[in-house]
Amino acid sequence: MSLRRLASPLLLLCVLPAAALAEPPPRNSAAEAPLCFRGEPLPECQDFLLTEFAAAIARPSSYRRPPVNAIWELGYMHNLDEASLALGGTLFFVYDDKERILFGFKPRLRRWLTPWLSAEVGPGVIVGGGNGGSFAPSYPAFSGHAALNFGDLVSVSAQLEVLPLTQMSNVNPQGREVTGYIGLRFGSYAGMAVGPLAGAFLVWANGVSD
Repeated sequence: MSLRRLASPLLLLCVLPAAALAEPPPRNSAAEAPLCFRGEPLPECQDFLLTEFAAAIARPSSYRRPPVNAIWELGYMHNLDEASLALGGTLFFVYDDKERILFGFKPRLRRWLTPWLSAEVGPGVIVGGGNGGSFAPSYPAFSGHAALNFGDLVSVSAQLEVLPLTQMSNVNPQGREVTGYIGLRFGSYAGMAVGPLAGAFLVWANGVSD
């Protein structure tokens, strides 16, 4: 066999290993996925932060104009290796139309339907707060939501809030408020932008009303 005939196989043996080394190895979804600021499923993100602002409104009651909640949430979630699930939790802060301040914590479960669409639930516990006058809540209380999330930037949510009150009144003889809300939640970069602006507006609005 001539050297010319040997050249092609030898050249392939030299080039193929070099090409294999040059090609980046496939990403290991569990070991190499980074911490993300905007949530995505594996293999893009192993863990991600939650920085959310939500505005929710409910039907008016006999003694209350349409209830409105402004909600800020900060937390963390971890993508599980199976079932397209993420598990985590948030701390939340609520300011409502009766100038009540509420805060608590909320476990969160998210199911990734596609890389940009997810569904989630968050049953939360209100552990404290202030203001409210004759409508001051007692604690613990319940505040939870279910949402359909688009790209971890905006989601449509339904929220249920159950607040036992410290005292009964003629307009609320049951001594508790059970309110269902619908609203929008802004997450990641959108939440970081809208949340501080909403807080600044509420501070300004309260100053004007005083």
